[in-house]
Amino acid sequence: TTQQGTVFASRFVVTAVGCLSVPSLPDIFHEAKRAFGGQVLHTGMWPESGVDLSGKKVAVFGTGSSGIQIIPELAQAADSLVVFQRTAQYTLPARNHALSAEYSQKCKANYHRIRECEKGSWAGIV
Repeated sequence: TTQQGTVFASRFVVTAVGCLSVPSLPDIFHEAKRAFGGQVLHTGMWPESGVDLSGKKVAVFGTGSSGIQIIPELAQAADSLVVFQRTAQYTLPARNHALSAEYSQKCKANYHRIRECEKGSWAGIV
């Protein structure tokens, strides 16, 4: 119900209000900024100009969605990398790649069959 009293009903709701548009900084970030003598960064506030990590020892706190994406990149750029995690994550590579016109056409032609298979799979993918 809106402030004006309009009532909306829906089977699905996608909020898309930008809840992640402002970084949520954990206490450890503030503690590190105060106590650590080196550079402290947060993935949600990464400098647009980039960061030169060559020859540096880097530590990552957390293996959430941002952590698991940035860790392989940091490992290539830094002299050494240590990762601190509370709970291990399980992820699979997205394997994103350009789709050929032929593949796209085939998917579009079989869209309804593909969706039915996805609905019946335990993970929603085929």
